[in-house]
Amino acid sequence: MLEVPRIGGTDYKAETGYYIKERQDPTFFPGRAATIYYRAPPQEKGALSGIKRDLKAVLGAPGDLEIGVLGILHPSVLEKFEIGYPCSALEFSLEPFKKEMQAIWSD
Repeated sequence: MLEVPRIGGTDYKAETGYYIKERQDPTFFPGRAATIYYRAPPQEKGALSGIKRDLKAVLGAPGDLEIGVLGILHPSVLEKFEIGYPCSALEFSLEPFKKEMQAIWSD
């Protein structure tokens, strides 16, 4: 998972990677929240997969997965949870990476 490269959100030619994009969410301070997106590596091999990838790049529709959010918590959220100091929050799913993991243990 640590080998997943960071890519630009508008870099539709990149085959795999992650990027963050600003979001508006009342849980977080305005302008201080982002969504984490993941672009899984292509599973298909062959001539058609290359054409498909190029077509998606032109159309700007790579099918990226939203895997999490991060940001600075809004003061009203801090108050409701009785937190007396500023803090950030991060939540993301590891599920997209499970199928890519290799078995470490063997019998």
